[in-house]
Order: sequence, then C-alpha cells, then structure tokens
Amino acid sequence: MTQESKQANSSKIIVIVSVLFILSLSVNIAYFLKSAKDQKAEAFRTNQQALILAEKDKQLESDKALYTSLAARLHTEIKKAGELEEALKKCKGEE
Repeated sequence: MTQESKQANSSKIIVIVSVLFILSLSVNIAYFLKSAKDQKAEAFRTNQQALILAEKDKQLESDKALYTSLAARLHTEIKKAGELEEALKKCKGEE
C-alpha cells in the first residue's frame, strides 16, 4: 500500500464518519424537536383542562348558590302553608 492509497482510504473513512456524525446529529435534533412539540401539546391540553375545570367550578358555585336560595324559599313557603293550615283548622273549629 502506498502513501497515496493510505491517504485516500483515510479520506474515505473521514467522509464516512462525518456523514454518520451528521446523520446522527440530524436524528437527535429531530427527536428533540418532536419531544418539544409533544411537551408543548401536553402543556396546552393541561392548560385547556385547567380552564374547563375552573369554568365548571364557577358553574358549580353558581348552582350551589341558586340551590340554597331555592331551598330557603321552599322552607319559607312550607312554613307559610303550615301557618295557613293552622289558621284553617282554627276557623273550622270555631264554626
């Protein structure tokens, strides 16, 4: 083997190793970008879910306040009905 053929083989090896290095680097960058995209999508989904939960919590609090108000009104009406029944019994008893 001559000096020129050694240099040619060495150059070929350097080119092959360089191509493999660039290919490996490209794959790593593509994987990193995909991973970053997936994390961004997951963060977006998590944020959307948090917004939905916050809205549902507001609705629940609103419904709870409405229920409490209606329950208080019902209690008042039942109390009035009871008083009216007592008054009716008294009126029937007097007759």
